[in-house]
Amino acid sequence: MTEITVNEQSVEVAVTDQQIDINVNTSQIDINSTEQVVTVQANTGLIINQDVINLVTLVRNQTGSTIAAGKVVYINGATGNKPTIALASALMESTSSKTFGITKTSIANNSTGYVVTIGELQNINTQSLTEGQLLWLGNAAGSIVTTPPAEPSHSVFLGYCVRSHPTQGVIEVRIQNGVELDELHDVSAGSPSDGDVLQYVASTGLWTKTSSINFGTW
Repeated sequence: MTEITVNEQSVEVAVTDQQIDINVNTSQIDINSTEQVVTVQANTGLIINQDVINLVTLVRNQTGSTIAAGKVVYINGATGNKPTIALASALMESTSSKTFGITKTSIANNSTGYVVTIGELQNINTQSLTEGQLLWLGNAAGSIVTTPPAEPSHSVFLGYCVRSHPTQGVIEVRIQNGVELDELHDVSAGSPSDGDVLQYVASTGLWTKTSSINFGTW
């Protein structure tokens, strides 16, 4: 380990055959000489690989169990200036609408780790996937599936399989959460009942649920 000083801050530099790790306080810079990747990680950081930018966030796992690498997670709270995460699922609005990213590495209970929210998730098992295949959040907690689950499950698009490989797989993370009808800005349809329909109300500019329709004069 080599220690240098930059602007009165102590910087530790560890050099291996594959990687240079530079730690400045709680931030981390990883330089991978084989892939020309520079990673800047603090509470939130950027991974820069030529023209590709990956956004990662430092999170905390307080679920009571280890969350494995490559699991889809959502934010369920915060502690110690860090968001807490839990396994996402398409079964419910509460576990799907806040889908945040995919774990970069395994995160033990009561520990911190990184989640990829945008960009390449690397070095995971994608052997069962086809390159270019679209990926979706599954009903099983934290799962990735290749077709959106049927309604009433919630559709959350996760991204694409970029490389199919048992240990060096790559997923391009691009999360897009599906919306419910009553989440549209011009629809007022909360707490619907059987037989309700939507009717446009000019005075409010909203499509509004109603149990009867005024068809006007024909």
